[in-house]
Amino acid sequence: MIEAMPWPDLGDLLRLVSHPIPPRDEKLAQPWMLEGDRPTWLSRSSWGMAALARVVAEKTGREARIGLPEYFCEQALWPLRRERPLLHFYPVDERGWPDWEKLEGQGPPPDLFYLVHYYGHANDHARARAFCDRTGALLVEDATHALGPDSEIGLDGDVVFYSPWKFFPTPNGALMLVRPRGAALIAPLAAVLASMGRGVAPGLQWIKAAARLMAAGDRTGGWTRQASDFFRGLPIEPMAVRPLASPVSKPVLARQDLAEVARRRRENDAALRRRLLEIPGWAPFDPVPSQAPMRSAFRTQSPEQTAEAYVALRRAGIQADGWPTLPPEVLERGSSGVRLRRTVLNLPCHQGLTPERILAAVDRSGLGGA
Repeated sequence: MIEAMPWPDLGDLLRLVSHPIPPRDEKLAQPWMLEGDRPTWLSRSSWGMAALARVVAEKTGREARIGLPEYFCEQALWPLRRERPLLHFYPVDERGWPDWEKLEGQGPPPDLFYLVHYYGHANDHARARAFCDRTGALLVEDATHALGPDSEIGLDGDVVFYSPWKFFPTPNGALMLVRPRGAALIAPLAAVLASMGRGVAPGLQWIKAAARLMAAGDRTGGWTRQASDFFRGLPIEPMAVRPLASPVSKPVLARQDLAEVARRRRENDAALRRRLLEIPGWAPFDPVPSQAPMRSAFRTQSPEQTAEAYVALRRAGIQADGWPTLPPEVLERGSSGVRLRRTVLNLPCHQGLTPERILAAVDRSGLGGA
């Protein structure tokens, strides 16, 4: 099976026993920080999004106006919607970049403008920075699909979110960084997060499950080859109010070599690009390879071709996926987000895999006559 996420190895579990006390939060966050950043560790970035909205609402005395791309995950918005902000979903192009001509003529400017670096590919950050400087919006870089900052990711935002749990074998763990130019947010954000409760995301159950699967030689996490309907989004689940990262996550994150992880992910992504881009109708989600891809993402020429590839890859044991479950506001009117959701397919390329193992599974799928 080519599973979606790397599962913990024996070293990860031994780390929890031998080094159960992680480094201080700021030291742990160093690989993601720039000079002057203030870090806050969360279970999920969604709780930081909700906190930002409340801070803006308390400052302005009205609902926060938030600009989000149409290609966005509805599940991630669950905590934010509880704050009752005014959400505006802006159109994007085929690589997820804002459609600036349409965006700039739509209503009052947002208080918070989210720019998403999809699958680890840099988005149009310079123009987003200029847009926010002109309108007075705070620029929030959603780098939750990025391993860490690079020459084009994580540099321009007033606030930046990362989600290390999407790259490493941990039960949770997200990072909110507030830049020096957003220093006025630090105290009110801390107060809002404290008011949400001190609930810590659990980790003991995750340790037990990981140990049990390791003993059984099962690295699938219960995933099966059965392919569901590609076009059906996952149900939205209420999220327990546990905004803080599990203490289990931090010791595991402390032992990771980000440079080596990035290298292995690039290697696997390059192998998938070479093989799958030989198939007529296939194109990369972004023509510029990511420096550290979360997933290898591709577009096909039609929803039908995407759905057929999804079924073939799943039957071959590759946990291919569509992403995400879109917000209802986007589904109701049809949108660029709907178009991407129906024609973009992503495949695992994580550091626990090798090019040979991935390509052998692709060959089993029969795609492209392999």
